Amino acid sequence: MKLELADGRSFNNPDRKTVENALDSLDRDDNGHAILDAGSFIQTATTSEGYLLEYRDNSGYFKSKKEDLSLDIVKKAFISFLEGDDSWRGSTAWVTAEDGEGKVAGDSSSSSQNSGKDDFVGDIVNNIKKSVKRNISRKIGRFFKF
Repeated sequence: MKLELADGRSFNNPDRKTVENALDSLDRDDNGHAILDAGSFIQTATTSEGYLLEYRDNSGYFKSKKEDLSLDIVKKAFISFLEGDDSWRGSTAWVTAEDGEGKVAGDSSSSSQNSGKDDFVGDIVNNIKKSVKRNISRKIGRFFKF
């Protein structure tokens, strides 16, 4: 199992405390998402209202219906996933990541499983671009200050 954060840190075979500390470090700037991958995965991203969750397994690709989840809910879901306990699935209502229109997890009528992942990856790329631009602007600003 591997835990990866937006700021580039990654942890092989993380324990409970490592996962909790990593999730505590999430912010809306440079470290806005975390992925816990074991073939199937669970991931979270910060939103303006809180957090969202997504997962992929052999049944498909799903996201939390709400995007204002608390950090406590996210931590419990990640720890449950880490420990191989499926109770994390009951932590929130899920919809297919492709359309977000209320199809529930396991709905066999869902279509392609890639577009939701592409959207999430696109969001991650956009967050990284913003972070790079902000860091470059800061460095240029410091350079020109006398």
